[in-house]
Amino acid sequence: MPPKCDSSQGQTQSFGISNFLLRKNLPSRIEGKVNTRPHLSARTGRITGRDKADESLEGMGRKRSVCTAPPGQQCHEHDAFRNSMMTSHYWHLHHPSMTSCDLTAESLEAARRDWLCTDCQTAIAGVGPFDVCIVNRTIPARSLSWIVPGGICVVHLDLLDKLSQWLTKKTMSTGHISDANGREFHSWRTVWFHHRVIIRGTTEVSCRVCDQCGRNAYFALGEEYLSPEPAPEVEAFGSCLSGIVIRSSPDRMRSLKSHPGLRIDELPILDPAPDGLGKLIP
Repeated sequence: MPPKCDSSQGQTQSFGISNFLLRKNLPSRIEGKVNTRPHLSARTGRITGRDKADESLEGMGRKRSVCTAPPGQQCHEHDAFRNSMMTSHYWHLHHPSMTSCDLTAESLEAARRDWLCTDCQTAIAGVGPFDVCIVNRTIPARSLSWIVPGGICVVHLDLLDKLSQWLTKKTMSTGHISDANGREFHSWRTVWFHHRVIIRGTTEVSCRVCDQCGRNAYFALGEEYLSPEPAPEVEAFGSCLSGIVIRSSPDRMRSLKSHPGLRIDELPILDPAPDGLGKLIP
């Protein structure tokens, strides 16, 4: 059983799909503060917001590396810090809007019987792949969407092809998706990851262990981050926000700069976690 988490900071009492939707649809300003997390621009291919994000991370207790070596001398400590940052980047790929794919009544009934936790409304760990039917006549996205309820990723084959260096049979499984009339969406797949991560926040933190499936049902606002660093031997994870988290250098990520309908945010590693909950098991 995962460790029980409890937070006196949080004011959110429900952990169903409504909280997930609220967090996924956050405005850019929260409590008067600008959301300045690093963002890979699809238009320019440049990582923006890094300086402001560094300033906000300093406020959480994370210090930027400053070289104190005399001019002309190499600062090995600074180089080590810089190299570690260059080789341990994590990126959250997700749909930039709230549009989702909704299960038909028959598919929902089957999901509740086979793979959906009826308490926290999330797919139960260790199951999949998923073949589902949705009420939508078309997939309401260009590259990446998600299933409600369940939080399963729906990914276009073009994006799966671009992510093939990260998404392998060792990291995920795929299923088929069709509409209520049985017409299959041949260019789309449901994707479920063998490893998952919790994207954590800094304000309005709430967390509980689901009584039915045992997962940590987590909710938070503010700056997003990972804590602790995920397993280094894994390069792709499912996120608790129905996105994809991959470990990659910025250069490799720029190959996705022009991909339509996709938002890419860099996730810093903060340890200890600013939410004060310690290590959480997804």
